[in-house]
Amino acid sequence: MSQNKLFLIIPIFIVAVSLYVFTTGLKKRKENLQNDETTQNSGKVTNTAQSTNLKEIYLAGGCFWGLEAYMQKIDGVEDAVSGYANGKTQNPKYQDLHTSGHAETVKVVYNPDIVSLEDLLEYYLRVVDPVSVNKQGNDTGTQYRSGVYYTNEEDKTIIEKVLATEQTKYDKPIAIEVFTF
Repeated sequence: MSQNKLFLIIPIFIVAVSLYVFTTGLKKRKENLQNDETTQNSGKVTNTAQSTNLKEIYLAGGCFWGLEAYMQKIDGVEDAVSGYANGKTQNPKYQDLHTSGHAETVKVVYNPDIVSLEDLLEYYLRVVDPVSVNKQGNDTGTQYRSGVYYTNEEDKTIIEKVLATEQTKYDKPIAIEVFTF
């Protein structure tokens, strides 16, 4: 096969595989949304799945698509959904990120009987640069900052302990913000 044909076939193959992966992810996301155990209460969405011992944590670490896909592969993670957190406005859109102050964030719903918060944070720390400020990889800006946002006050102690242990590996200070969601 000539080299010119290879230069044509390889990009087409890459695009085809990318489209397949993307559409498969969209189908899974649609199924998850259809199967989600949520109820609408006076405009606020609450998760009734909490009665089945599921917990949630919000993780920010650069572009949320990669982090979402990574988290979905961890045994014990029931769902991982991209969104925005810790900003100045409600219901931000992607176009608002430069002015709203939000971070690209992944809501991770997990079963603590299968995977602990400590283990989830260890997985998270494998794919983020914890000392990088407002930047992960080639993504730069405040929307790409790193953060862990908890919904249960008990989780704060665990998060702080894991990050303190992680800090011993670096000369620079850990730049992961920790706030309640």
